[in-house]
Amino acid sequence: MNLRLFATVCCMALTTGLLQGCAGTPTTADQPADPTLEVGNLPQKLMSGAQRSDLKSLAMGAARSKGWTIVDSDSDRLILRRPAESRDLPPSTTVPPGSSLEVTSYFIEQPGGVNVATKAELVSPYPGTAQPLRTDYTDYFRDTLNQSLDRLAANWMQNRNRLARAVPPASGWKSAWEESHPEENAEDGAQNAPPPSAPAATTASTQDSNAAPAAPTTAAALPPRSYDAPRTTPAPEPRRTPSGAAPVVDATAVLASGRTPSSPDYSYEPRQNDMMTLPPSGRSPSRVTMTASAEQFARQHGCEIDGGSQLIESRQDGEVHKVSCVGRDSVLVKCQSGVCKSLL
Repeated sequence: MNLRLFATVCCMALTTGLLQGCAGTPTTADQPADPTLEVGNLPQKLMSGAQRSDLKSLAMGAARSKGWTIVDSDSDRLILRRPAESRDLPPSTTVPPGSSLEVTSYFIEQPGGVNVATKAELVSPYPGTAQPLRTDYTDYFRDTLNQSLDRLAANWMQNRNRLARAVPPASGWKSAWEESHPEENAEDGAQNAPPPSAPAATTASTQDSNAAPAAPTTAAALPPRSYDAPRTTPAPEPRRTPSGAAPVVDATAVLASGRTPSSPDYSYEPRQNDMMTLPPSGRSPSRVTMTASAEQFARQHGCEIDGGSQLIESRQDGEVHKVSCVGRDSVLVKCQSGVCKSLL
C-alpha cells in the first residue's frame, strides 16, 4: 500500500514538472509558431465592413511613422520589429545585446468584416546557434496592444470613405496623358473614314458622249493614259540697252584743297553682354492661363479654393493641377488644349 502511494505521488510530481517546463520554455526559429493558431487568447478586435488590404495599409503607415521596421507581410499577416530596450520590458528581464521586440498581427476575414489579432515577442540571439530565441510577452503588453487596435479601428472609421474612393478599377489607373490630342483624333478619323468613291469618268470628246452614254466607271477601271512630256522652250535672251559713256568725275577741287577722301567707317557698337541680364519670367502667359482655368473649373464644381492650386505635372501641351478645397478633398484637374477636366 505504501509502495502504490509512493508511485502515485512520483507520477504527479513528474507531470507537474513537465507542464511547468512547457509553459516557461521559449520557442526558437526552428520551432516556429503555426500561423493558423487559434487567436482566442490574443488581443483582438473586429473591424466591421473593413477590407483586409485597407487595414494592412493603415497599420503599415502607422508603424513606419512610429519607427517600426516591416519584417514580413503577406495576405493575412504583418510582422513588425524594432530594437528592444530594458525600459520596455519587466524590470527583472535581462535583454541580451542584439535583441528586438517583434509584434505580429493577423488579419482574419469574417462574414462581418476583418478580425485583427496581435501578439508581442522578444527575439534574442540563441547561444551556440544562428537561430534566434523567442519569448512571448503578449500578456505583459496586452493593454498596449489593445490600445493599438483601438487606434487602428478609429483610423479606419475616419478614412474608409477616402480609401474606398482611392481603390483603383479592375483595369488599373489610366495615365492622364494617354489620350491623344484633338489634332491627332481628327487625323485618325480622317484615316479611318472610308475612301470617297471616284467621280464618274467622262469622255473627252462630246461626240462619244452624244452617241452612247456609258455606265459610270471608277478611276481604277480606266485605261492608262499616255501623256506627252512637257516641251521646254528656251528663254529669250535679255535685251541689253546700249551703255552710254562713263561719267566724268572732276577731281580738280579735291586735289586743290589738299584733302584726301574720307575712308568708310567700319566701327560698330559692341553687343550687349547677355550674361549680365536677368532671365525672363519663368512662367509663360499660357501657363498662367492654365492655372486660372484649373481653379475656375474647381469653382464650377463646388470647390471653395483654399490657398490656390499646386502644379503636379507639366508638359508642353498641358498641365495637371491639385486645387485645395475648404472642407472637402482636393481636386485634381488636367488642362490640355484649352479644356480642363477632373481626374477623380
